[in-house]
Amino acid sequence: MQEAPQPLGRLIARDGDIRWVAFALVFLALAGAAVLEAVAALLSVENVWVKIVFMPPLLLIPSFVIGMFLQRTLRALRQRLAVLRRLADHGVVLEARVESQDWTIDSEGDRFWTARYRYSYLGTVMTLARRANWSGFRMPNPESLRLLVDPERPADTFVIGSRGSGAARIAALLNTIGVAFLIFWLAGWALLFFGGIREQSWGPLLMGGLLLGLPLLWMVVWIVTSVISRFRSS
Repeated sequence: MQEAPQPLGRLIARDGDIRWVAFALVFLALAGAAVLEAVAALLSVENVWVKIVFMPPLLLIPSFVIGMFLQRTLRALRQRLAVLRRLADHGVVLEARVESQDWTIDSEGDRFWTARYRYSYLGTVMTLARRANWSGFRMPNPESLRLLVDPERPADTFVIGSRGSGAARIAALLNTIGVAFLIFWLAGWALLFFGGIREQSWGPLLMGGLLLGLPLLWMVVWIVTSVISRFRSS
């Protein structure tokens, strides 16, 4: 079935791949800033030989690594934006029903509970796989997904909605909260590294949040997710 075109801005704002690319760009920016901080600290050293020995590798090695990952990240961003642009221009909405759910193992040997959804367009049958963000959890998945599909490339999709049990909606929300806690935790350490602890009024609060607050909240999310996972699988 066909619906009104989806605004490109809305697709970009809701796309999980774009969010992870943005997170990668922020991480690379922080890594670059950390290198600049180290270079500034090295420039303040009075010993000239220390600068001569340590300055070239400090500049060349991190710059090469950051540049390599930056190129890959920007390439992934361009490719995903091209997909979303085509979907916004002439995408069609289809329903994909869950076909199977089982464990998959990634290259590092971690197990992820993965659901495969089946959909078809003009006789072309495709499968979309979605897995949990965290390893070892048998997460409840939606029974069906509403997909925005590119008619010319049916494998290019965007999930615009889902239909499932309350446990599946709670699991999706917990996944999002867990990722948000991880991002806040990394951002807090970045702020601490770049001198955020100098402010005495909220410095102890920042340290407490990094060492106790966010890890405890993440453990609560982990426990609730585990309970839902076991309840669903029983």
